[in-house]
Amino acid sequence: QRVERRQPDHDRDEDRDEIVLLADQDGVDHDLIADGQDQSEKEAEEEFEKLKFHPLFITGVAIYWGEGDKKNRSLVRIANTDPLMIALFVKFLRVICAAPNERIRAWLLLYPDLKESECKKFWTQKAGLSKINFNKSIIIRGRHKINRIRFGVCNVGISSTYLKHKMMVWLSLLPQELLKMRYPHSI
Repeated sequence: QRVERRQPDHDRDEDRDEIVLLADQDGVDHDLIADGQDQSEKEAEEEFEKLKFHPLFITGVAIYWGEGDKKNRSLVRIANTDPLMIALFVKFLRVICAAPNERIRAWLLLYPDLKESECKKFWTQKAGLSKINFNKSIIIRGRHKINRIRFGVCNVGISSTYLKHKMMVWLSLLPQELLKMRYPHSI
């Protein structure tokens, strides 16, 4: 909801602002958004029951839990220097989430001493990404011009508010499910 502050009218207390909610005046159908969120949450719960023992599902949600962007409302993305982690998350997006390859976006965070072309080649070979997945890289201009990260930090994900809602439901359900399970005392 958007909030607008208006200056007080002359017949009101001068020290108090009037707050006007503009939820119905902003041109957005909030009922439709709520319905989409309800639908994504319901779908996520149903899918969770089918996928909760699937290794790629568990891995993808766990990677997102540890490495994912949970603040942005529409991006389901992670950042890491490990190409196997990036590859597993990309596979999770493609297989479990049915994300089309052209919707998966990647970008690199690089230090000035790294060559962008070599780094992109590394990530395409090791992480299952293709050139069409990459956006422009970001070069870090800091105190140190050289860093020990050989191929930069790879950021990969998809922009989907619907999937983001589902991911947040899965994140709440998976730990609960894993804690309920009985495990042998030793291996």
